[in-house]
Order: sequence, then C-alpha cells, then structure tokens
Amino acid sequence: TKEGTAGTPAYMPPELLAGKPFSKAVDVYMFGVLLWEMFARDVPFRGYAIDDIQRKVLHGDRPPIPTLDCPSACQELIRQCWSADPSHRPTFDVIAQKLRQVDVTAVVHAVDNIVEEDALDSLLMGGKKNNGRR
Repeated sequence: TKEGTAGTPAYMPPELLAGKPFSKAVDVYMFGVLLWEMFARDVPFRGYAIDDIQRKVLHGDRPPIPTLDCPSACQELIRQCWSADPSHRPTFDVIAQKLRQVDVTAVVHAVDNIVEEDALDSLLMGGKKNNGRR
C-alpha cells in the first residue's frame, strides 16, 4: 500500500522489502512476477520460508525464467521488470508496446496449458477446488 508495506514477499520488489516507499516501479516488478507465473505455471519461490524469500530477493535472486513456451520477448520483459534498480524497469507504456509485438499464439498456448492443468487437477481431485494452488 502507499501507507506501508503489505503483500506477499515473493511478489515484492527488493526496495519494498528494504522499507523504501511505494512507487509505480513496484507495480512493474509485480507485473513481471505475474507474467513469470503465467509461463512457469508455478508460484515464485515455492517451498521457501518468508524470511528466505526476502533474503533471496534482497540478494538479487529471482526464479529461473522459463524458456519452454515463453517467447524471448516475454523472457526479456520479465528480466527488465525484475531489475533491482527501479529506475531501470520499463514503464507500463513500454510494457504494453512490447506485449503488442509478442506472437499472441504463444501466450494463448501458455494460457491453454494452465486451463488444461486446472481441468486435470479438478478431475484428479474429484471436482474439488484447488484452493489457491499455483
């Protein structure tokens, strides 16, 4: 929030974890995490304790960027969004321009994979909800 730090550490940029104020660059970093999630079909730092995630992010560690089914333009965009220096992150105008240049079939394929995994999970779990897994 603009008044203080709240959120999930795996999605928070290093400057927020270090207690610095909120800026638009924070949203850009978080967008990079969401873009990563879409192609990785996972959550960042799965299995790590909150303190370990904070240390890793502050140290500059990021989840490995997926290469399978992730267009190179999206891989580069994730890297840029995750820059440790907020001033080096792209603006949302730049992000929108870059995303317009991405082959949409690759993005649709990634979303289809997520839908297929959810359908399989639902089938395997007897129709029960996944309760936030992913």
